Amino acid sequence: MNTLIENKLVEILDLAEKGVLWTGDQLPDLAKEIVQYGIWFNAIGLTISLIVLVLSLVGIGAGIYLENQSRYASRLYCTLTILGMVFGVITLIYLIGSDCVPNLIMALITPKLYLLEQLKGLLV
Repeated sequence: MNTLIENKLVEILDLAEKGVLWTGDQLPDLAKEIVQYGIWFNAIGLTISLIVLVLSLVGIGAGIYLENQSRYASRLYCTLTILGMVFGVITLIYLIGSDCVPNLIMALITPKLYLLEQLKGLLV
């Protein structure tokens, strides 16, 4: 009976050792992928926000242009201006509230620090 238990324990320890070795082999790739994800995620968020902000400013400009062109375009002017302002304010709140710009800079310049920040977020 003791030999059966010893054999199972040896088998379990062997599997645990293989798991530790596999994990150690995968950590550099995992760290690289976390940093790449951070770069892409924050870059896409920043790009979309800037596109929405530019479109908001274009909407406000188009509304002002239409107001000066015709008195019948006042409804369209009002709609474009209000939508432009609303989306512009929402985008600015997102850019200020989210950490996409600092995270993007950190991931590009100091990937190890970015990785530590992400791990800290998991632990807290």
